[in-house]
Amino acid sequence: MSDNDFLCSYSQHCAADCSCCDFEACDCHSVCPPECLCLHDTSWSNHIIQCQQRNLIDIHIHLPETITELNYEGNHIEDLKSFTFVGKKVLNKLNLAKNDIRNLTNDTFCGAANLREINLSYNRNLKIKLSSFNELFSCLKYLQYIILSEEQIYQDDKLSHEWILESNNDLLRLIRIKQQLSL
Repeated sequence: MSDNDFLCSYSQHCAADCSCCDFEACDCHSVCPPECLCLHDTSWSNHIIQCQQRNLIDIHIHLPETITELNYEGNHIEDLKSFTFVGKKVLNKLNLAKNDIRNLTNDTFCGAANLREINLSYNRNLKIKLSSFNELFSCLKYLQYIILSEEQIYQDDKLSHEWILESNNDLLRLIRIKQQLSL
């Protein structure tokens, strides 16, 4: 086991080399949202925020930039605004399952360019066309997995050749088989 296998909780943290921690709009000052549990490893390479089942209707707007995993499962979030995750450059896992999300825009996840996995399952009002996957997630060139419930997808056309569909009971896992790499 390494030191990075152990997680510690925090309510706020300011990076040692940060000069703006006394100001509210400070990128290197991490403040844990009051309803959430925030965890990190010794090197801060794993920075997890867990806000599941808190009856929240929105995603907090002042989330730390250094988060790697964000869990808002089981809340009452209906709308995700454009660029909700802007500045979350190292966010790689996002769980929004079991909310009331109704729709997504093409720029909802832009700003979290390193996102690798999104769980949108059990959002009963969210319906996604198979043909819109490339457009909807176009700004996420490292995205590898999208988890949805079977009833969330409707097939208006065939799935893009970049994705394959894996079914497990009522959950669907879309796996990107060809990463979008820009030269």
